[in-house]
Amino acid sequence: MKRLKINFFDVAIIAIVAVVAIAVLGINYVKQKDHVATGNTIKYVLELNDNPIGFSDLIKAGDSLTDNIKNYNMGKVVSVEGAPNLRFGSDLVNGKIVETEVKSRERVFVTVEAIVTDTGADLLIDGLYDVRVGKEVYLKGNGYAGVGFILSVERQ
Repeated sequence: MKRLKINFFDVAIIAIVAVVAIAVLGINYVKQKDHVATGNTIKYVLELNDNPIGFSDLIKAGDSLTDNIKNYNMGKVVSVEGAPNLRFGSDLVNGKIVETEVKSRERVFVTVEAIVTDTGADLLIDGLYDVRVGKEVYLKGNGYAGVGFILSVERQ
């Protein structure tokens, strides 16, 4: 069986690599801390599609919303607005795309307010839930759940 021989040069190289790694991590941590602003308030608008008529009546201002997949806090509901559910289809006779209303369904626009950490690249609620325009959301509240997208984000 071969014996492992460690000499002074091996120890010196390992120590140098460790010091450089710690220095790089420390510099990145300090740079990241410089750009983080906490306690900023945002309002963002969610569009929940293809819901049964009356779904908007279930959502109340002041409700806390939670991500339905990871149980992250999404903020509090500020306002709710129901609208007709629209679909696009083909008019084969005239060769056009037409917009039609689905009578038994509705779209719901929910305005949510949350306190975020602004890292410059991300807006994070509680440091976990990332808010971005166009992001698909799966949310739940008290007695309801929905699927939709973030339409807009407004920094306060």
